[in-house]
Amino acid sequence: MHALLKRVRSFFIARIVSPFRRLGLEAGQQLGRRRKLMLLCLAVTAVLCGAAYEWAGTGQSLAAWTSLRGAAAADAARTIMERGRAGEADPFKSADAATDLGAVTYTHFLSLIRSDEVGAAILVERAHGGELLTFETKRGQYGLTILPNGGLAALVLNLLVEHEVEILTDVPPMISSGDVGELGRILLPFLLVGAAILFMLKRGPAGTGTPGEWIAADKNSARFPDVQGVDEAKAELVEAVQHLVDPGAALGLGAKPPRGVLLVGPPGTGKTMLARAVAGEAGAAFLRLSGSDFVEMWVGLGARRVRAVFKAARRRAPCVVFIDELDSLGRKRGAGGSGAAQESDQTLNALLVELDGFSRDDGVLVLGATNRVDTLDEALLRPGRFDRHIHVGLPDLAGRLAILRAHAQDFKLDEAIDLAVMARGTPGFSGAELANIINEAAFGASRRGAPAICTADLEEARDRTLMGSERKTLARSAEERILTAWHEAGHALVAVLTPAADPVHKATIMPRGGALGMVMQLPQHDRFAVTRAKLEADLTVAVGGRIAEELKFGGDRISTGAEADIKAATDLAHSMVARWGMSEKLGFVHWANDDAVIPEPVRREMKDEIDRAMLRARDLIRGHRAALDGIAEALLESETLDGSDLERIVARAALCGVSGDSRTA
Repeated sequence: MHALLKRVRSFFIARIVSPFRRLGLEAGQQLGRRRKLMLLCLAVTAVLCGAAYEWAGTGQSLAAWTSLRGAAAADAARTIMERGRAGEADPFKSADAATDLGAVTYTHFLSLIRSDEVGAAILVERAHGGELLTFETKRGQYGLTILPNGGLAALVLNLLVEHEVEILTDVPPMISSGDVGELGRILLPFLLVGAAILFMLKRGPAGTGTPGEWIAADKNSARFPDVQGVDEAKAELVEAVQHLVDPGAALGLGAKPPRGVLLVGPPGTGKTMLARAVAGEAGAAFLRLSGSDFVEMWVGLGARRVRAVFKAARRRAPCVVFIDELDSLGRKRGAGGSGAAQESDQTLNALLVELDGFSRDDGVLVLGATNRVDTLDEALLRPGRFDRHIHVGLPDLAGRLAILRAHAQDFKLDEAIDLAVMARGTPGFSGAELANIINEAAFGASRRGAPAICTADLEEARDRTLMGSERKTLARSAEERILTAWHEAGHALVAVLTPAADPVHKATIMPRGGALGMVMQLPQHDRFAVTRAKLEADLTVAVGGRIAEELKFGGDRISTGAEADIKAATDLAHSMVARWGMSEKLGFVHWANDDAVIPEPVRREMKDEIDRAMLRARDLIRGHRAALDGIAEALLESETLDGSDLERIVARAALCGVSGDSRTA
């Protein structure tokens, strides 16, 4: 039974649903491409409605007949009856309906019927709010009347039949203006739905029928100098610009210009700005798209949009087509049988055909951007489609400084600000995050009512980006403040005393985000390869807070404030042992974790690394106990200390220790 139902369902989808779906799509495509035909259809509909209204206008002339009285009414009725017997389509049409007379009342008409004086009658279905009836008496007299409401028509008709009155049924029914209004109410929803469907099918900038955003060449002011921190990527894109400016330069040497360039990198690194700069340098039109612009619920619409995009790009050549988030469009094709998967595959197939099909000298360059290149289909990445893959990485120290200076031109900065310090304190930040820091600093200065942005505003914006806003209203007990002060003092002291550790920028016990305090270290330069000495120093600094709590308050009063430190130390020790081969016992081996279960040998080596770091931290803090207490007391007093304050406290404590030792001797 189940198999039979499955076959019936397959037959229904293949033979009924799919043809209707294709028919609807073809109709939408035809209407989308033939806008003039659509406008003509709407005009014809309007003309037909107007004609119907004019036809109904005859009903307005019927109102004039209601004003006839006496002999005039009799003459008019005689004319109507003669025309009705002759079979005319509109026996009520008359040019003499302007006389100010009356008509036979409904009550009088009923009495004529009951006295068998009516010989023939014409009953029109509707006429200006009532039923119009014209009659002829058996004595050759003529008259007309208006029924009070349409519900009496059936009663009058039965009465006429009962008294054997001749009823002329060959007179066509009249259409009133009320009928036209009812017809309009019926057609209006269909017209609105049709207009909405056409709008969805034709949505796109400037009526091009393509998704995305068009930027004309004369409206694009982006240039390569506007994009900072990605010098290597800009150098690789210069040839793409030359291809658009002078397509024949490369062809003279036999070289084939690139069809597509794939920009790969983390979010916020300037991939979109690079694409706009390429179009701006080449003086080409720029079309910005997203991979999601091609994903639709309508079957075949994504592939149609791909074809429409490249058709429009060829018309506007030279043109740069930029597809952001390419992974949502070019994801690897699978064997999924769902309708969504098949539609996605069809859209990708259309893109592959267009990339492989257009000629190399048509002035169209395709730029794609993604941060998930591993999910892209291999056919999309092969040479001949996306010929070049350019990595747009996070900026280094010089790049961050250039980005900060470029964005700072639009803001009022204090003359004492050193952007180099801010660049050094933002390792791993993207260009978008650096721009956001300056913008947030401007808001902070505005809240203070300051005329310009100062260093404190920039540091506050950076800290907010890293760890969240300060929680000034957090109600902490005196014991918690003391625990936090000695905890952060342990981190700061170990960082100052460890040569391989990064310099301390500041230490604070002000709650921020989920942390009750923090010690910020700023590297003097970017690192791309880290030594074992630097990793051991980082481990020692990470455990310094817990060691300080233990030495000051005892093992029974250590707090949960070291949770983040424990996680950071565990992750670092695991990488040293399992990934980087820094364990003598495990050797030069990569240990992979299956189902997040750490092998027992790796766990033992991780614990040994952390134990050695705790031993180093304990020795340092025990040997500089006065410096630890001095840093903690200063934090309790001022809540925040910078690097110079910490070094001065450590140096003063060391000097006092030397003086005390000499006096003892």
